[in-house]
Amino acid sequence: MADLLQDNKQMPTQATSLLRGKTAGAIGLMAMLIFALHSSTHMVGAGDTWVALACGRHFYNHGVDTNEPFSANSHRVGPTAEEIETWPEWAQKITKIVGINTVKYWHPTGWVNQNWLTHVIFYWLAYQSPFADGPSLSFNTLMYWKFAIYILTVICVYYTGRVMGAHPALSAALACASMFIGRSFIDIRPAGFSNLMVAAFMLVLVLSIYRNYLYIWLILPATIFWANLHGGYIYVFIALTPVVAIRLLGMLWRKTAVKLELRATTSKSLLPGTTPQALWHTIAAGTIAFIASIIFNPFHLTNLTHTFQISISANAEGWRNVHEWWPAFRWDNPVGTGFPLLVMMLAGIGLLVIWVFSRLLIPKQNKSPKMQGGNQQKNFNLIANAVGFASALLVIWATMISFSFTDASGVSFLVSGLFVGILWASVLVNVHFIYLILPFGLLMLYTADAAQGYAGRYIFPFITVPFYCGLFAVASRISKKPAYSFLNIFYVTAAAAVTLLVSAATVNPFKFTQPIWHLEQYVNLHRLWQLAYEANLEITYAKLFPVLYWINAFCIAAWLAAPYARAVFRDIFASSDVTSAPAEGEYRKPKIDLALVVIAAMTVYMALRSRRFIPIAGYVTCPLIALLTDQIIQTVAASINFRRNGRLTLPRMPVEMQRWLLAGSAAVVMGFGTWWGLKFKNVYIDPWPTETKLTSAFIRMTASAVKPFDACRFITENKMRGNMFNYWTEGGFIAWGQTPDPDGHTPLQLFMDGRAQAAYNYDAYMLWSEIMAGGPVVQKARIRNKNLTDGDYAQVGEWLDSRLKQFKVWVVLMPSNQFDTPFVEGIRRNPSWRLAYMDDKQKLFVDISTPRGLEIFKGIGDGNTIYPEKCYRDTIIAHNMLAFGGSAEQLAMGFQCALSAFEEGTMRTPMQLIQMYYERYPQCRPQVNAFWQKVLEDFHANKKKYLSSDGYYYRAVAALMAMGQLQQTANKETVESYERERAELQRVIETMQDKRW
Repeated sequence: MADLLQDNKQMPTQATSLLRGKTAGAIGLMAMLIFALHSSTHMVGAGDTWVALACGRHFYNHGVDTNEPFSANSHRVGPTAEEIETWPEWAQKITKIVGINTVKYWHPTGWVNQNWLTHVIFYWLAYQSPFADGPSLSFNTLMYWKFAIYILTVICVYYTGRVMGAHPALSAALACASMFIGRSFIDIRPAGFSNLMVAAFMLVLVLSIYRNYLYIWLILPATIFWANLHGGYIYVFIALTPVVAIRLLGMLWRKTAVKLELRATTSKSLLPGTTPQALWHTIAAGTIAFIASIIFNPFHLTNLTHTFQISISANAEGWRNVHEWWPAFRWDNPVGTGFPLLVMMLAGIGLLVIWVFSRLLIPKQNKSPKMQGGNQQKNFNLIANAVGFASALLVIWATMISFSFTDASGVSFLVSGLFVGILWASVLVNVHFIYLILPFGLLMLYTADAAQGYAGRYIFPFITVPFYCGLFAVASRISKKPAYSFLNIFYVTAAAAVTLLVSAATVNPFKFTQPIWHLEQYVNLHRLWQLAYEANLEITYAKLFPVLYWINAFCIAAWLAAPYARAVFRDIFASSDVTSAPAEGEYRKPKIDLALVVIAAMTVYMALRSRRFIPIAGYVTCPLIALLTDQIIQTVAASINFRRNGRLTLPRMPVEMQRWLLAGSAAVVMGFGTWWGLKFKNVYIDPWPTETKLTSAFIRMTASAVKPFDACRFITENKMRGNMFNYWTEGGFIAWGQTPDPDGHTPLQLFMDGRAQAAYNYDAYMLWSEIMAGGPVVQKARIRNKNLTDGDYAQVGEWLDSRLKQFKVWVVLMPSNQFDTPFVEGIRRNPSWRLAYMDDKQKLFVDISTPRGLEIFKGIGDGNTIYPEKCYRDTIIAHNMLAFGGSAEQLAMGFQCALSAFEEGTMRTPMQLIQMYYERYPQCRPQVNAFWQKVLEDFHANKKKYLSSDGYYYRAVAALMAMGQLQQTANKETVESYERERAELQRVIETMQDKRW
């Protein structure tokens, strides 16, 4: 691979430098590994993962077909003769000519699982591989698959930038950024393979453009493999379309195309991938890959048409109501975040504009500046200042948006422009221009809406010093105008401080209650404004202002120490034998293949339409951003070198600056690595608060502990068959959790699951939604904005009972997040439905008007109904005695079962039942108090052990409930000790917030 990644020799480049050495390479590699691993640690629900395991098990044992085994409402095998009669006339004629069996082979209908190979891989990894850990319910193997996928992805993104000609440091930095952009959508699902394949495809494409057009033939095996992994393989043909179109335009209008740079060139030569021969190879490779993706796939033509059916069919818009299909910038979406994409998009657009204008810096004729007229020098100065100002504005505006200091509106752009203008004049003209920050800051506050938190415009005094220092550091390396003075930092700091004080005295945005000289008021500041962009982010900015104070202090200290640190730093690296020399040869205008720009824009548009494409938008666009940034830097450096030395060549970057960049990069990488490593330990290795059994890193990462593991054991051990109604995102797990029949079918058939349009008609989804909503009574109440009464719930239960019976449903299983919905409340109140199983996470109801439902319900009492663990039987008996028991004997039995359930398994439900017995039945209160006393004594005796073990949350909650109950009869001293301990345990419980990532 190394020989493929040599810099294009037609483009003069900087000679060997520290930033291209082994140390820089090691830092870049470490950074990419850290960001790839970090991107793979986000907690995302694993609904599709469990579907994949269920499907993979079926395919592994029974082969790939369109016979759907899990649901009573899914697509059926076809096409049948009846279905063909509904087809267009031309399709019916073809069927008559070739025969229905041929049509079934080449265009089968039914269950079209485009992800079948990924599902088989998942099942093999978890159950059949040498490192299988599925039987132990760990599944960490799938987490390692995720790590491997995104390590390979970041490598592909990096080399894509390198092959295009971007500097190694920029390629590495933007590869890291691409991982961060898509992090909130990276989970363990078949789409992970598509993410990798998009990155790999782009690498193949740029290799064919920049190295040798024959590399385009690599898309043939890649597409065949991809077409069996995931439906995203269609991206190959989408991306090749603009490549071919632009090449054809270049052939038709060659002169115009070259002038407009539709043909990507370096120097006077065409890139290998833009020649006519390359075009024909691209068309041939794409055509053969297209045909092969149909032939070498079990669903043949349907694998292609199914993609369009779910994307552009009449019901496609309805399916896009699923959260992951929502537009990127729907900030009320609970799934993922489009905030990083917004920043990337603004940065990309800004860089493209700057790149276009930076080309004007290169002289038309390579003559010495002394031989050129004064107008050219003036024009150069004007363009150079415009490019410099635009670059500073882009960096500062993007930074402010990234840290939620401002929004991405046109007004904020203009405000940021004024702010940058003041900094620009202070750095390049005279430092005393910084005093304009005072009227600027006041104007911004007076023109902002106080009710909207002043749109964040109170932030300028806090960021003036850091941005001034940063702008000065960069400007001083490319211009002689910035003059360092020991006093400058005092002027800037004073201006910022006075602006803050005057703002507090006049506008008072932070609503100070004491005079402005009470400095303690400035220590505990809090943000007044929160962007909608921050939805789903785990950043609170609670310590924003203390951090800004530290950053200001660091900048001031760095400014004052700069003259001394420079000398010390030079001495530290004085022994280095690495030298840098100016590059030889005339510098020419850099050019970018327009096809790559169009592909990036098209992919970003896909992400804007549907946020599930945000990761690939990052992988495709970030290498291009790296290239744009690199070419802007080279163009500016070469033009400045020409003005200073009369040579249009790339000057060397000062070794001192390289050393600073190298040291800073190492510090940043080590900082992120340490921070995220400790976070990983805390979240995925340390004791888990709410589980004692299901505690593997995979289970935590996918929030799978809430899935119905034990409820499925209950279903399997009681040999429950027929039809059930389930929450649709739980369906895949329920299919996996049951033991299939010998023919592969699931005994208790699902009503719906997360495979959506792959397995169901849209009508099936709408039917599920209608039943889940609770029917017309609920709809009327919502229209009138009224709460449901007990009578309403009774009517809801009757309607649900009749609807479920229409589909022969006799089992309902619902997760805890649905316990309070009208559906569950209606079912609970209907006399035909009884609770047969419950735990903290799931409730399972059976229809006792059916023989099997009645048998299951009666079996609770006589012992014929089997439970995975005794605590679950005791829990349901305790519940039923509360709900239906009347005699003292039944009451006593239920209460004892509640106590036993708590002792046998650490759950929240038995504790709640015990408290309900206390509140309803006074005769139980002495026993309840004795129970809580015993719980508290046990907690005190084993406190250290309990709080350092899995499931410590329930131990802490039990102790809190015990103290809350016992303090009613305790003396004052005991109550005070309880209060102290309660505060301590509340802090322990609050640490659960740190277990999110």
